Amino acid sequence: MNMRMILFWAVLQIPITGICSEWIFVTRDTVGDEFFVDRASFEQDEYKIFYRGLRNYSSPEKRFGSFSSVGKFEADCQTGGIRLHQFDYLSGKMGEGEVINSFPITDKEWFNPRQGTVGSKQLDLVCFEMGKVNE
Repeated sequence: MNMRMILFWAVLQIPITGICSEWIFVTRDTVGDEFFVDRASFEQDEYKIFYRGLRNYSSPEKRFGSFSSVGKFEADCQTGGIRLHQFDYLSGKMGEGEVINSFPITDKEWFNPRQGTVGSKQLDLVCFEMGKVNE
């Protein structure tokens, strides 16, 4: 009986961030950081899409020493806007490892990324992928 409880507790310690993800590569920036969106996280509410985005740092991030970060985003494919709801810094690549720091975003303003930026590439991919699902 005690062994079952230990096993159950150990399974609960596995980070949920990396489980059941379907990361799609979006782009790489000039310093070598890689950006992805999680297709498995897509949820649609009328014309808005909720999704997770991931950033792999080419070298440990300066403030927390994290190797990746995962954000929870909302995209409006009609107006071309994005807003951030949550941001987590993780100790491993691809959203794995321990959460080093986590920030709920209280100021949830929409922003419209300029064409050619990481944000616009993520928005284009999310809206394109969701369009394929809805066909």
